[in-house]
Amino acid sequence: MFRHLKLGHSLKIIMSYLALIASEISAQSESNIVVNGGFEQTAGNKAAAWNIIDWSPRSNCICQVDRSVFHAGTQSFKITNMDKTKCWLQQAIILKPNTDYVLRAWLKGENIESDSGGCAAVWVFQGGWGWDNCIAKFDNFIGTFDWTDSNLFGNHSVTFRTGMETNCFLCPVLYGPNKGSTVWFDDIIIEEQSLTAKTTNSSPLKAVIQPIDWQEQKVFHMFNNAPNILAFWYLGDKTMIKQPKLIIDLPREFNLVGLVFLLGGRATKWSSGAREEKDACIRYIIPISPSVTQHLTPGGLAWRTADLLCVAPRNCAGRDFEIAWHIENDGIAGPVSKFKTKVLTAPKPAAVQSRFRMEACFIPAP
Repeated sequence: MFRHLKLGHSLKIIMSYLALIASEISAQSESNIVVNGGFEQTAGNKAAAWNIIDWSPRSNCICQVDRSVFHAGTQSFKITNMDKTKCWLQQAIILKPNTDYVLRAWLKGENIESDSGGCAAVWVFQGGWGWDNCIAKFDNFIGTFDWTDSNLFGNHSVTFRTGMETNCFLCPVLYGPNKGSTVWFDDIIIEEQSLTAKTTNSSPLKAVIQPIDWQEQKVFHMFNNAPNILAFWYLGDKTMIKQPKLIIDLPREFNLVGLVFLLGGRATKWSSGAREEKDACIRYIIPISPSVTQHLTPGGLAWRTADLLCVAPRNCAGRDFEIAWHIENDGIAGPVSKFKTKVLTAPKPAAVQSRFRMEACFIPAP
């Protein structure tokens, strides 16, 4: 009798637990904009709600549902490249205008190698094809790897913001790798960011710092008593940007030499009153040129949409510092980002190869 009561109580706990799991799965499926992102719904070897796109009529890719390899559920989608070309899935999705979303996916790969930049990826295009319309790139999955939601740079998701257009295309792709490369896709999710996330990340203009934002520790190495290039690559919705500014707090030991721009490109002038004294740092307020914002795309990075700051640490080799920065749009400050910097002893001039010189000009800071 005691055992029977104990078993009945255990069954109630198990049933409650299963109901909780079911409710969580239901909530996830309701918030996920992607239809059949887990590839569980099929017609033969084809995945429901997905179209297979070949780069050319001569491409030779094997695209099919795989019931023996999967991350969750009982199935995934497999693409094998037989002739070093491109092949992808496509799903038309409707997204809200001027809204922040998060893209996640799980991938597994075999021999995804290329001498021309090939990789497995998940892309989102807005309003049409072309790199200018790509608003989200969850890419750089290369090599042979087991199921992972983390790409080469350690990113587990991509946050992106839509423009005014609502018609979009979601594309899991095997992009130009060598013959015999294989990728599996599973559990692809696009969700609207929570209200809390929107409050702190709602700026229509964002910036990426290479290579800092692809590092887990976010450490940038600089040479002592030498000019160092700190590149801010902008992306965002140009229709929503008004009087944008880059605001950066540099340690007092650092000298902002000026702004760098490539020859044949744009020129930017520093405005007056662009420097403020703080307790342990100097704040520089840098207006972002209209020639930058007019070429912005929500997901693409390019030289003409970047500010390259020339920064020189002075007599502080071997020390560590923290740099804070944020973007201001129409008088509203965006979230503050921080990264660490280590100051190294500068190499001798003979060790620097002149053939790597970048053709650039400087605009001195005030």
